[in-house]
Amino acid sequence: MIKKLKNTRVLVTGAEGFIGSHLSRLLFRLGAQVNIVVHPKSSLWRINDLLDKIKVWPVDLLDRQLLKNALFKARPLKIYHLAANVDHGRSLNLFDSVFSDNVKNTLNLLRTFDFYYVLLL
Repeated sequence: MIKKLKNTRVLVTGAEGFIGSHLSRLLFRLGAQVNIVVHPKSSLWRINDLLDKIKVWPVDLLDRQLLKNALFKARPLKIYHLAANVDHGRSLNLFDSVFSDNVKNTLNLLRTFDFYYVLLL
C-alpha cells in the first residue's frame, strides 16, 4: 500500500489539525503529490514546514462550488477527509450547529467527489 502512494495525487481535508498535519507530512515523505483543503480562516502553524512543498486550497467545505473547483484542479485519486468543526468550549448549546456543519461538510465532499469521479471515467 505504501509504495502505491508514490506519485499518487492525494487530497487531505483538515490538514491544519493535529492528525491531518501528521498525515499530510507522512504522505509527502512517502512521495505522494499532496493537496490539502484548509478552512480559509484556519491557522496553518502545524504545517508551516510543508507549505512550500504541497498545494494548499483554502476552501470552506460548505462552499460546494469552491470545493468543486479545488477538486478539478487538484485531481486527487485518494481523499483523506479529516476536516471537522470542533466546539472547543464543549458547550451543549453548540452541539446542533457543530453536528450539522460536520454532516454538511462530509456530504458536500462526497457529492462533489462523486461528480468529479464520474467525469474521470
